[in-house]
Amino acid sequence: MTIGDRIALAGVIVTAVGVGVSAWLTFLIMRLTKESVKASKANAEAAEKGAIAAQASYELSKHVLENQKRLEQVLRREYRNRVLRQAQIAYDLLVSLCSVERQGIGAGEVEEIRNRPKKPDLTSENIIQYFTDTEIEYIDKAWEEFESYIKHWYNKNGNEFLPNFDIRVNKAVEAVNNMNNLIHILKNNK
Repeated sequence: MTIGDRIALAGVIVTAVGVGVSAWLTFLIMRLTKESVKASKANAEAAEKGAIAAQASYELSKHVLENQKRLEQVLRREYRNRVLRQAQIAYDLLVSLCSVERQGIGAGEVEEIRNRPKKPDLTSENIIQYFTDTEIEYIDKAWEEFESYIKHWYNKNGNEFLPNFDIRVNKAVEAVNNMNNLIHILKNNK
């Protein structure tokens, strides 16, 4: 074999090795591309599932918030009505006790005074959460005046309530007016 033949053979071998290496690299690139496409599809599916989960989470949070608002509205209405009923009982008792012609208190009234609502039967937290600042002001003032007026009527003589004739008329009027204002505010602030 001549040098030219050897060079030609070496060229063919180098070319064949080059073609083989190129084919092998092409195969690897295609395989990596295929794996990359699979990974991209998996990422796209995961992103889509994540978006669906995020949407579902948003809808759930929205639903929970709407239910919470409805519950707060229902509780506000219930608590307002409860305080309103108690205020009406106190108002009726005040009007009865403030009668100008009163000379004494009967046994039924004594029981009514004993069983009167002393204050709204709600916790301070519920009052703060479900009533406006103005309503809270009226609630506090009305019940404070109511109790103050009742204490003027309450003379301890054993277990009996006797009229205390040194009651100031303006105290009675103030107590009635405050309870009436509370009733008015609660009826109008729905």
